[in-house]
Amino acid sequence: MKKLALILLVLFPVSLSVNAQITNMFEYADDPENISIKIQPTNNLALFLDTRIEIIKGNTNTHGYFNFEALFDSYVYGAFGGSACIFSDGLSPDSDIVLQFDFDSPKRIDEVHIFSRWGDARLFSWYEVWISTTGTNDTDYSKIGVASFGEIGDTVSQYASKYCAAKLYDDSGIALTSGVISVRLAQKNSGYSFTGVEGAKEVPGTPLDNGSVIYSNAVGSATLEIEIIGGDDFQPKEGVTNVYEWNEILGDLSAIPLPDDLAQLPGTEIIPGPGRETNELMVLNYMFNSDGVGSYGPGSCIFFPDGLGPKFDMVLYCNFDVPKRIDEIRVFSNWGDARLFTWFEIYASTNVTGYKIYEKIGVATFGEIGDLADNYTNTHCLARLYNTGTNVPLADAVMSVKLIQKNVGYADSVKGGIKQYPGTPLEDDLFNAGGSAVLELDIIGDNIPEPGTGIWIMTVLSTLLIKRYTLLR
Repeated sequence: MKKLALILLVLFPVSLSVNAQITNMFEYADDPENISIKIQPTNNLALFLDTRIEIIKGNTNTHGYFNFEALFDSYVYGAFGGSACIFSDGLSPDSDIVLQFDFDSPKRIDEVHIFSRWGDARLFSWYEVWISTTGTNDTDYSKIGVASFGEIGDTVSQYASKYCAAKLYDDSGIALTSGVISVRLAQKNSGYSFTGVEGAKEVPGTPLDNGSVIYSNAVGSATLEIEIIGGDDFQPKEGVTNVYEWNEILGDLSAIPLPDDLAQLPGTEIIPGPGRETNELMVLNYMFNSDGVGSYGPGSCIFFPDGLGPKFDMVLYCNFDVPKRIDEIRVFSNWGDARLFTWFEIYASTNVTGYKIYEKIGVATFGEIGDLADNYTNTHCLARLYNTGTNVPLADAVMSVKLIQKNVGYADSVKGGIKQYPGTPLEDDLFNAGGSAVLELDIIGDNIPEPGTGIWIMTVLSTLLIKRYTLLR
């Protein structure tokens, strides 16, 4: 059995001017395969390794929660992770739990998904969704809607022990919102129970004795998974281009590894982001250890393990001591199978101090989607990201570069190694996401001249010209 319901947002007060078609939809079924709202780990911003998640209201010692990690443990398309997160009994607003998701680059929010399942009124969910495009102060957030399972007055018997899903989205087909740097979800208990009678859904904060009915308690809620579906709010800049090439001879490529790129200069700090094991981090240096022009340096390549979705990404930060001009990103790879395919998303920040906000520049990637590894096996593979404009850098006055590596190497049962988009599900004869093998990554650029340097040079030149003119007279 499956049920669909649509609730236009006009039922809920909205403090942000948004498209009038923002809608809450919910459905349920005995089998999660029969629910159209699917687990989508590849697009779930809550799973991205560079997303910070904080609980800013509520804790385990009072009106809090149990098994919080269960909210973010689904890494396979269409499949739930472990058990549910249980939010405690209590009336809103005292028993609310507020989750905050901070992004270090502007994001596009497409949908918000809430999945739940339980045998009593805890299957009912209610999450207010608030977004900010400016900061993380309370006054920076605007409410865009409510993701909620069930209608007010619904009883438990309709849904008990079934898979329940709610989705907040814009039914005109556009994103909910864009330019977002922080999202807050306010979880409110909407499940109530009668003494000796099955539970029901009520508006959060409904008194236990409201004059028409007497409830025994507000039972809280049990959430299986939270998903904030979206991606980078990214508009490619004019001229920014990714090109790739390959050759059996390294020196015949249009660019070769350099020992003095920005990543290897004194004053550059390489910081691995979250999500990598210690033994993997130890060989990150292999990407930044060229010891001569045209040399990959000592050691082998760095292997990024097989795997799909953001759990298997690598986040890496290159922080500079002084502002840099970034002209080009170069990624060198080589292997005998689909691990020769590479994909690095490149971001830059100009923030000198404090929490850095990054702007996406583009993607440095080797190969076309659908390419076969056999075309490039055991050749030197190079991807270059740069701006085709004359003397136009990728980014200027940069204090930090963020690199996100994603696996795009797959194997096909007939074709062999093949390149696919990051997170492509393992189906239709695809298997074993092959990871990638990177020999060197160079960040090409230079220091930004100190303020006043250009004026000083012009002053010196002007003085010399005046003296020469005086002597000639």
